[in-house]
Amino acid sequence: MTKTRSVYIESDIRPPDPSKVLQCILTSVEMALLDCSSVQLIFSRPLLQGVTFRKRPSRPTVIRFPGKKECWKFSTVTTRRDLYYKDVALFRNQATIDALIEQLCDSLGVKGSDLGVFPSQKGLIFGSISIIYKNLVGKECCYQLSSSEKSQLTPNWFSNDVEILSVRIPPTIRCVIVLEKDAVFKRLCESSWAQDQYILVTGKGYPDHLTRQFLDLMMKHTSLKVYGFFDSDIYGLLIANTYKYGTSQDLNKMLLEKNRLQWAGVEILDYTQGHQPVRPKEIQLMTSLNHRLGDRIKLLTKHREYVDTCRTHSNTEQDFDIHFRFLYKLRREIQISHYFHYKCEMNVLQDNLQSIENYIHQKIASL
Repeated sequence: MTKTRSVYIESDIRPPDPSKVLQCILTSVEMALLDCSSVQLIFSRPLLQGVTFRKRPSRPTVIRFPGKKECWKFSTVTTRRDLYYKDVALFRNQATIDALIEQLCDSLGVKGSDLGVFPSQKGLIFGSISIIYKNLVGKECCYQLSSSEKSQLTPNWFSNDVEILSVRIPPTIRCVIVLEKDAVFKRLCESSWAQDQYILVTGKGYPDHLTRQFLDLMMKHTSLKVYGFFDSDIYGLLIANTYKYGTSQDLNKMLLEKNRLQWAGVEILDYTQGHQPVRPKEIQLMTSLNHRLGDRIKLLTKHREYVDTCRTHSNTEQDFDIHFRFLYKLRREIQISHYFHYKCEMNVLQDNLQSIENYIHQKIASL
């Protein structure tokens, strides 16, 4: 039987002492983790300023963190979205429960998976791949995906501290293709050419943590090249930047990740028709991104000079070249868009399946 520790946080009459509440939470969660038991936080609804209740709430809100072992033992998954829907009126938005989990993890020095809470699944994978790994209890497991099947959501266990034993891919697979848009991803999954040659990945817009972790796993355990296809507009550029660097602003962290993602398209100059005008708001966003990319290139150049001098860093010349090429391509698209005042989207090619096939084939062959 799974042991459970409970923390009661009373806030019906007056605001509780924050230090006592935090100490109570941290102590309970720490003890639960040490005992490999689950933990639940019990909130009573706080009074809003200027608002009184005729009747006190009859039931407190219980937020339960199942812990790692319970997730593996009972094959259950609790997502952050699940916790939010426990009491929408209490948390009001997803950001509140996200902040609670992040604060707990930061204070305890653990990951969300240690609490048994995982990100919601969003990204999709299509292709042939087999991953052998050990779960928390040391049992060998196999995640297998076949190109003859439909695309699948990125598995939750990628966010766990599992030991990857091997990643097997058919010899016919040429590379991994990252696609910004779900609609383009679905169209390519239906074509026969993608089934035997590529592994397709999409985060359906901005990538979630699980999608980025899957790409990181592919880069660490295979030698496959990773090519990204995004819209040549400000939003496509920002999404590409998120795939490459996440939300981190730490240059050393970016370099240590050794993300091999390369920008393959779409490029404005590849289009002979279908251009769209750029709105004033997009111009402002592109100017801001252009400045940030310029600052990043300067920092990267200084870091490269330092590495050349000391020769004590793990990054190679090729690692720096991949970063520079990616950043220069993003800036190039911004500057061309500024000059011509138009942008290009993948939807123009998506309307003709043969065109998008040929485009991707030609771009990958030229890299």
